[in-house]
Amino acid sequence: MARSDAQARSKRKNGSSPIFLPIRRDENGRIIKNPPSQIRSAILGELDRRQMTRYQLWKAAYEICPTLTQSAVYEFLRGFRQLGLEYIESLLAALKLRVVTMR
Repeated sequence: MARSDAQARSKRKNGSSPIFLPIRRDENGRIIKNPPSQIRSAILGELDRRQMTRYQLWKAAYEICPTLTQSAVYEFLRGFRQLGLEYIESLLAALKLRVVTMR
């Protein structure tokens, strides 16, 4: 299987064996990014404000959640991957950010 034909792996909701979903690509073969995320934008903005690297963010978040992989953080911040709540919370906690409701 060629690298361009690779498939993304996703766990089922009940935690059983993984299922494989095809990677979405446009007509030119480029991977389609997920739509902009307010949480992703807030994290990237805070990294920029603090002049903090993505590696430093992963290291801090890894202390909170040891199952968080470096590649998951990089792919999430580039818009190629979605993360579960536990991982998002560890990224927010590492930056001491919190979610508030808008009124």
